Amino acid sequence: MPEFAKKAILHGAALTVVTVAAAVAVGLAGRQSEGEIGSASRPVDADFTTSGPWDARLLVDGEDTCGATIIGPRWMITAARCVRHPGAEIDVVFDSEDQATVASVREHPSADLALVRLDQDVAGPYAPLGAERPLAGGRVRTYGWSMSCEGDEAECKADLQAASSTLVTAESCGSGATICVDRDEGCASEDDFGRPLFAPGPDGRWYLIGLSGDCVPSPAYADLTRYRDWIKQITDI
Repeated sequence: MPEFAKKAILHGAALTVVTVAAAVAVGLAGRQSEGEIGSASRPVDADFTTSGPWDARLLVDGEDTCGATIIGPRWMITAARCVRHPGAEIDVVFDSEDQATVASVREHPSADLALVRLDQDVAGPYAPLGAERPLAGGRVRTYGWSMSCEGDEAECKADLQAASSTLVTAESCGSGATICVDRDEGCASEDDFGRPLFAPGPDGRWYLIGLSGDCVPSPAYADLTRYRDWIKQITDI
């Protein structure tokens, strides 16, 4: 696969991007080949357990740090803590040859959420946003990245991994603004902030409902259904 990165350099509030050859290979099989390119309404369903064409990685000063999810032609969503690195060099890595510039970053005033806007369209499919918080006991799916190395560090690559789990009650989570899942049934890497959480909707399609934050005492995700109006106000998605 072509190995390209979109390199974003963050200096305070200023953010610019150039395209460079990536030092990290990402395992996002079939991003360009799945479904109609640019189809924002395409659900994440049949290939859900084997690939994540809507997924991206944030590298801070070359270190694999956070996940991000493509929700529309020009928009990604991630954890706000992932873009709070004044003076740091941030790489946004996709499995595509698209070139783009990060036009702006919008942080939520109170939640650990950030919307990243590109200056031109990025090929889909995109992760559809859920509208309702699932009930406790419902099944969910989370994605995270794992580094695997052969020989020396030069042979390292990032592999996308999926884990199934179930939702726990809000009382067990400690906050109505977060969604918690059963720790025993799978937890992505604790430093992989911004990784997505999906749940099936009434129509059987899988929808993005959360973004990961902490993993103690249970894996906790920002409840995106709670911030749906904020996302729509900024992105019109």
